Amino acid sequence: MTAVASTCTGCALVGSRKPDVVTDPDGGVIRLSKEQSSRLLAGEGSLLVGASDSDRKILVVHLADGRLFAVSAICTHMGCTVGYKQGADHIVCACHGSEFGFDGSNIKGPAKRPLKHYEGHIEGGQVVIVL
Repeated sequence: MTAVASTCTGCALVGSRKPDVVTDPDGGVIRLSKEQSSRLLAGEGSLLVGASDSDRKILVVHLADGRLFAVSAICTHMGCTVGYKQGADHIVCACHGSEFGFDGSNIKGPAKRPLKHYEGHIEGGQVVIVL
């Protein structure tokens, strides 16, 4: 049992990542600033957003074709932080290799449950995530 606990603790430390941006949700909505939004929307990439009122982390992915996706950044396997690598066609957990679609769906385990999906859109040049 001790070996398992040590392994899991190590996974949590390796898979932890501080948010790129921490913001205050307002009425069930997170609205990135125009500056934060323009950096994300300038090209393909992702931003890890933290909510100041909880331990919630949301991975916002902007693809080269202009599509925007937002999912929980907490892997459903062991709680590591998931990420996106530019040009990839999925989201990956670096701890154990679980893969997820941009809608949060499971592609490959060991995670058995999908990531929570959030509505994300652009409004007045700002990225908006509905919680």
